[in-house]
Amino acid sequence: MHTIGIDLGAGTAQVGGVVDGEPETVTLGGEREMELAVTFAPSDGEVIVGNSAAEYVETDPGLTVRPLTDADEALRVAVGGRTFEPPTFLALLFEQLLAHAEDSLGGAIERAVVAVPATCQYHRRERIVRAFRQFDAELQAIVSRPAAIGRVRARSADENGRMLICDFGRQRLETSLVAVRPSGEGPLSEVLTADASDELGSERFLESLVNWLAAEFEADAGVDVSDDSSAIYRLRSKATAAVDSFFEGSSTERIRAAHLTSDQHLSVDLTRDLLAALTHKLRAGVVSRCLLALDGAETTTDELDAIRLQGAPASLVAVRETLADRLGQTPTAGSDEVPAIGAALVAADLDRSQTRTADGPGSVLDVAPSSLTAVGPDGSVEPIVERGAPLPTREWCECVPGARETVRLLRDGERYGDLRGEHDAPLRGVEVVIDASGIVRLRPRTDGDEIADAIEITGLLDIPAVEPGELPDVR
Repeated sequence: MHTIGIDLGAGTAQVGGVVDGEPETVTLGGEREMELAVTFAPSDGEVIVGNSAAEYVETDPGLTVRPLTDADEALRVAVGGRTFEPPTFLALLFEQLLAHAEDSLGGAIERAVVAVPATCQYHRRERIVRAFRQFDAELQAIVSRPAAIGRVRARSADENGRMLICDFGRQRLETSLVAVRPSGEGPLSEVLTADASDELGSERFLESLVNWLAAEFEADAGVDVSDDSSAIYRLRSKATAAVDSFFEGSSTERIRAAHLTSDQHLSVDLTRDLLAALTHKLRAGVVSRCLLALDGAETTTDELDAIRLQGAPASLVAVRETLADRLGQTPTAGSDEVPAIGAALVAADLDRSQTRTADGPGSVLDVAPSSLTAVGPDGSVEPIVERGAPLPTREWCECVPGARETVRLLRDGERYGDLRGEHDAPLRGVEVVIDASGIVRLRPRTDGDEIADAIEITGLLDIPAVEPGELPDVR
């Protein structure tokens, strides 16, 4: 029986394990990572999961779902007379991940800890919990990627310190400040601040280069390829290869694309300085987000012990020198396997301590990914939880619906769900509990008593279960 850590990154998943006391990466069907994608074959609607599904992203994007990053309205798909809900897509991915891990480790998976982006929202975490109920393996906890990265650093740290993490997803940059403690009292890894920007993901850096290549081709050949999906796909591949070369130390890279259109070729030189110029505004944005993270934790640049860049080389090359100049130390590039290894270490910590999931893994602490606010039927507003509040937390909300009344629940100021009163007895309030994994529980109460069915929940917090045996066959 084995315990593993599963990292659900922005677009791919990796698995780590602790074997004979040493953490290691677990291969997944011979690969180091698995695409977090589910698609339906255009010919017959057959379900395809993982790396095979990723092949359809470019050709049939309308039939491909990425459960961790797609907009919520895109996560309900009707195919072949059946509607697939978000937890089902996650369960299909977990089914593949667990099967691959069992094959690699040579035994059944008994327990797992899942790492997610720090700003992964409450309802998406709940979907993970419900999807995992399909399997014999126990989901011990959900932790953030920065908390997992901090857990790895604590393993080799000699003293307490603070680490700034820039985690570049495809569409989003997350900046976090993590306190790391190698031993002694308190958690080994504690997230102090976590925030995100949808304008600074690694795709934005790559797009700036692809747009430049398209403009250079148009200037030379007189052909606009901005709407030519095949040409843009080739330019993306060439741009990625060129940036990888910079990451390995090259200063100039010749980019060639023969027959980019039927009889026109591309051949241009890209220098490190030109790449810096193309990404100037993006790099400035990254610096700004880092300074906000430091300010949120009342930390100066002199108090930083490390800066970690996590993500695609397209982003790392563009920002490494800028951050070194502005923050006073050179960032290090974290390997893609680190969050999975960190999740595996947390799982091992839980095995040793026998800590219950609701109490959270004692070795790491996270923060609330967003604020929650209640708006009563009369328009009264009551804050419940602030973004960045330490988890777990327990709050009391007196803004509650009466019989057949509705209270709106806002997340970071945007509508998140509705609470409708379904009980004639007047409610004294609602206890809002957010556990260490970021799972929200509402406990309506009268005078001292909890009423389980007093409130009907709608909106994003209304999450369907995945019934046992419900998963479709996968190609």
